[in-house]
Amino acid sequence: MTQKGYIPAMKFHWLTPVYDPVLKWGMKENKFKTHLVQQGNVKPCQRILDLACGTGTLTLMLKQAQGEAEIVGLDADPEILAIAKNKAVQNKMDIEFQQGMSTDLPFPDNDPGSYPRYSS
Repeated sequence: MTQKGYIPAMKFHWLTPVYDPVLKWGMKENKFKTHLVQQGNVKPCQRILDLACGTGTLTLMLKQAQGEAEIVGLDADPEILAIAKNKAVQNKMDIEFQQGMSTDLPFPDNDPGSYPRYSS
């Protein structure tokens, strides 16, 4: 990614492989993300965008909570997205991941019904 202002996960690409262990240990990630999923109360047929999804931990948790919802993960970092896609494949989950910046979403404005489906 060469977009101005882009900073890879954990600031340096060489730290990408330790992203998940650091979050799991340092932020008690599972506890607060479980709480987020419960509060979100995702319903079947809802479309959810996990903006700056990172390695897809929350994205997968949302899909696990409601398998009938359409979940899309968006992140600017192609290396971190590769980890997210691999997690989805390993868990046999149909989750779409898209590379993009939160400041320039790759979806049509004001028409959520026409969001294109992206292949992983």
